[in-house]
Amino acid sequence: MKSMLRPVARSPGPRVWSIRRKLLANTLPLACGAPFLILAAWLWFSGLGWDAVGAAAASLVVPAISLNWFGLAGNRAMRNELERRLKPGRDAIFVGFSRPDYFDILDPHEELGFLSIEKDGIRIVGELREVRIEKE
Repeated sequence: MKSMLRPVARSPGPRVWSIRRKLLANTLPLACGAPFLILAAWLWFSGLGWDAVGAAAASLVVPAISLNWFGLAGNRAMRNELERRLKPGRDAIFVGFSRPDYFDILDPHEELGFLSIEKDGIRIVGELREVRIEKE
């Protein structure tokens, strides 16, 4: 497969996938689980071991469940804004993507865009760049 990554000039404006949105989507679920972790520590030191284990389990389960709500918070607004800016095709799929060497402690997605399946490969058009992977 041959891939091509190129920066694409876009209309100026604030980034849709901003630090604020990354923080909202990725730290709120952790904050939901924190009280259960504190409760688990208190129960453990109070000698209630099995209750502490239950609270510790809840400190993992609650963030996992709340990630479905908070992790998706604002997706519709971001999609609508990017549709307005990028004007994707009718069959394009809203996706998050990043370069292979990209690292961010908050989120694995470098940017958001639209994936299109074409005859000769796939194309992802995002806020900052366009990626094209051609069939061989």
